[in-house]
Amino acid sequence: MNQSFFEYICVINLDARPDRWKNMQVQFANLNIENAHRFSAVSFDKLEYNPPPENFKTYAMAGLQRKNEDANAE
Repeated sequence: MNQSFFEYICVINLDARPDRWKNMQVQFANLNIENAHRFSAVSFDKLEYNPPPENFKTYAMAGLQRKNEDANAE
């Protein structure tokens, strides 16, 4: 694989799931990818402002609606 295609690869991984990072390291090794870097993920349940799950879809859709309205206004 062409290592220069991407300067580096960011892998977002929960500290609580080292098994997933190990799995990705194996996958990268199999593909001869050496420029992958791990970054700690933020766990949803650790966020200070955490909308209740029953409201999350409404919360997320409101953001998408605003984004679409902004795009249509241009």
